[in-house]
Amino acid sequence: MKRAKTGADLLKPPAPRPGGQVAVIGPAGSVDSPGRIEAAVRFLETRGFHCRVMPHALGRFGYLAAPDEGRLADLHNAFADPSISAIFCVRGGFGSLRLLDRLDYRRIALAPKPLVGYSDLTALQLALYRRIRLVTFHGPMLSNPAGDDGNLWRFENWLDFNRSAAGASPASPCEIPNSAAGDYLCLRPGLAEGPLLGGNLSMLANLCGTPYLPSLRGAVVFLEDWRESPYRIDRVLTQLRLAGSLDGIAGLLIGSLAEMAKLDTL
Repeated sequence: MKRAKTGADLLKPPAPRPGGQVAVIGPAGSVDSPGRIEAAVRFLETRGFHCRVMPHALGRFGYLAAPDEGRLADLHNAFADPSISAIFCVRGGFGSLRLLDRLDYRRIALAPKPLVGYSDLTALQLALYRRIRLVTFHGPMLSNPAGDDGNLWRFENWLDFNRSAAGASPASPCEIPNSAAGDYLCLRPGLAEGPLLGGNLSMLANLCGTPYLPSLRGAVVFLEDWRESPYRIDRVLTQLRLAGSLDGIAGLLIGSLAEMAKLDTL
């Protein structure tokens, strides 16, 4: 019988500490607003971090930050450099999926570090979890559609959370009641426990049929997406259901579906 995976199997990176160096990488799309990157770098430096912007992070190669070789080299070098304590991504967009079959997973496992990002980075994060059980963070990126102020606020919250969680004991149960303000809604009450897995809904669907999608059985699955029509969200959820990817999940959290496109009337 195959041994069930537990929290002891996880590869947990140490939390970054003020005074350390963090890498800024662009494993996906190119940056349209360099000013946002500069503002985020300045903010991280005010919190005591030294930022090293990797050579291809702010480049442009069509819709990508750089050719695959350059983006892959930045990622590998950020993990391999012992002076770097965390890795932040400039943006999502497109391109992370192209790197999955070229990653040196063993090399990354030798020097685990917090990798922070979301959206297109979901493919990279889930592949690292599937291959080496690396814990990554669905968190803020240096370029953010919400704007500079919203982006810095997200960094503030992530840094505070990461420091407090570094030496924390296992989380105690928490309750998510229906919000009086209508900000969130609990559709099916109950208790759920399991690893927190998920990310961008479209990227989960893109990973179906590949060797990089981890089993979601027993997990609390969280989902987000951006600028998708309701029918496309319906289609992707149905694809995941028909593929069996959602079988046996412990719970489902649906976060922001920002700027959802209106459904055209036929």
